[in-house]
Amino acid sequence: LNRDGVLEHPSIDFVHCLSRAHAVSERSRGAFDVTVQPLFEYYRAHFAEHPNNAVGLDQCELAKIRSLVNFRNIRITAQEISFRRNGMAVTLNGIAQGYVCDRVTGLLRRFGFHSAMVNLGEIATLGNAPDGRPWSVGILNPVAREGAFLEKAHLSGRAMATSSPKGYMFDNAGRYHHLFDPRSGRVSNQYQSVTVAAPSATLADGLSTAMASMTRDEIKAVLTKTANLDVILLDAKGRHGYLNSKG
Repeated sequence: LNRDGVLEHPSIDFVHCLSRAHAVSERSRGAFDVTVQPLFEYYRAHFAEHPNNAVGLDQCELAKIRSLVNFRNIRITAQEISFRRNGMAVTLNGIAQGYVCDRVTGLLRRFGFHSAMVNLGEIATLGNAPDGRPWSVGILNPVAREGAFLEKAHLSGRAMATSSPKGYMFDNAGRYHHLFDPRSGRVSNQYQSVTVAAPSATLADGLSTAMASMTRDEIKAVLTKTANLDVILLDAKGRHGYLNSKG
């Protein structure tokens, strides 16, 4: 699809994953967008050549690439997926792990499992743990020693995903990373970690990516329209924040 701009006879999973990505994009008002791949490639190429220098980023070129980023310019049907503009490209890094988690969890449910945890980078659960209590999931602290937890969450039939700028850094100083704001083409450094607990891992994965570049008011707006969500924020100054659908 990225090479040719069109993919005929796509797999049903690809269609479903892109359709769910579109829904998350709509819900987040564009803060999540799978068409950010051209931005990723531009930043990666620049910092591969200038790992310590952001000054050379060409703002005109950045604006041109930003014009290619728009989830509404993907045509999605069971017969064909295509781009409306030349030069577009997608990445599923912000939602595919969650989608696969949900698919595996669905298979386990079909096979008769009532208690399970699936961890494929994002986490989905079926029911409670074997001892009858909710599953306990540690949220890693991105700024503490390796393996240290920010806190623990408890899941019962829900899913969880975490996004952090430290997942992929372009520059040596750690100011430019993979969590772009698709609406501006720039990175956001207001949070060190965003964790979302949701009814599905697909939704948790997509929203944690989206919320990494959203203000608290924007996050609250999503929460008022989406049931059964919990959000745990660690901001740039190391302060915790807790938001949920209940207000």
